Amino acid sequence: SADPRVITVTASDQLIDVGTGGATIQFLTGSSADALVLHRGGVDQIQGFDPNTDVLDLRSLLTGTGLALNGDVSALSSYLTVIDQGTDALLGFDPSGQGGGSTIAVLQGLGGTVTGLSTLLADGAVRIA
Repeated sequence: SADPRVITVTASDQLIDVGTGGATIQFLTGSSADALVLHRGGVDQIQGFDPNTDVLDLRSLLTGTGLALNGDVSALSSYLTVIDQGTDALLGFDPSGQGGGSTIAVLQGLGGTVTGLSTLLADGAVRIA
């Protein structure tokens, strides 16, 4: 039987929201312009994410903690960190704004490409409003 926590994205222009608890999301070649909603409460393992075409939607993550950045992506760096770790990029979230925090997602295979939050912001790969 199929694992319900493994989501395969095969089409473009999809909104993917697997909720909390951590899942494996695999973007297949040919899918693009997809938006992945991130939440606290688990670590999502993300394969095939393309920061040039896909988007990490942080609106639920921020709303769920009471943060209202009002579209100010420059303020996001106090709450979201990106760490290049080997072949992966780890996304950490700290609702207190102290930096670091807990890992909420692993962008597999993007270490060295996504080296910090500034890379995702420059690619337009983050949505907060």
